[in-house]
Order: sequence, then structure tokens, then C-alpha cells
Amino acid sequence: MSKSEIQIDKTVEQIMIIRGKIREYLEKYGQHYIQNFEFMSEEDKDHVVSIGTSIIGTRLNIGFPGGSFVNAIVNNDLRGSFASADSVNANCIRFYVMMIYNLNLEGLY
Repeated sequence: MSKSEIQIDKTVEQIMIIRGKIREYLEKYGQHYIQNFEFMSEEDKDHVVSIGTSIIGTRLNIGFPGGSFVNAIVNNDLRGSFASADSVNANCIRFYVMMIYNLNLEGLY
């Protein structure tokens, strides 16, 4: 296996770990930080997990950098966050901010 293949495998593994931790964090704390969490569809929850994964990955330089919303969250740009948020993400900004500072990333490295 080449060095680049090993790095890709490691990156994929890290992203899967992040995704799992965010899913757990969402299920545990979503009702505290997301208005009307109990009415969110599974599709919307999957979207939150995907965006959360991109936020943590972008913050830690794992995988591809996120888009405008993700970068606004990572850069603590409140105006940019709301300006580029879709309807799901506009309701989840508090969750993402709390996630950045409270998510346990043990086992990632």
C-alpha cells in the first residue's frame, strides 16, 4: 500500500469516528440546543450529522474543507453563518457551536 493510500484510509477512518461521535452528541444533546428537535426528521438529523462532521473535519484539517456555512461556523462568523445557512442549519447554529467546544474527540488520533 502506498503512502497516499494509507493517508486516505486514515482520513476515512477519522471521518467515520467523527461522524459517530457527532451522531451520539446529537442524540444526547440535540433536544437542549435545537428548537423543536423532537419533530426533526431522520433526513434532517442526517444533514446535521453531515454538516457537523464537515465542521469538525474543517476545524482539524481532516478531509476536504467545508463550504461557506461550515467555514463561517469554524471562523466564528455569526453574520456569515446565518447568511449562508439553509433552513435546517439556521435552527442548529447553537448546536454546532456547543458541539465544537464540547465534543469528545478521544480516540481520533
